[in-house]
Amino acid sequence: MYYTEGAGINLYARPVEGLQAIIHLDAGRVLHVLDSGVVPMPAATHDFDEASVGALVDLRPALKPIRVMQP
Repeated sequence: MYYTEGAGINLYARPVEGLQAIIHLDAGRVLHVLDSGVVPMPAATHDFDEASVGALVDLRPALKPIRVMQP
């Protein structure tokens, strides 16, 4: 289970910890929920797109385009 509200690209960055659900897949029913207590959720979304990473660290300059020419 993952908390996806406000998530950008990385939907798996904020797992919901402390909860487990036992589900009967054929019937589509929740059989039992195990709650082991409150676990703090990470505040950061941990997106790995160019804008998010560029805000944290300096990115290298763009590479020159490659030209392949044959005689």
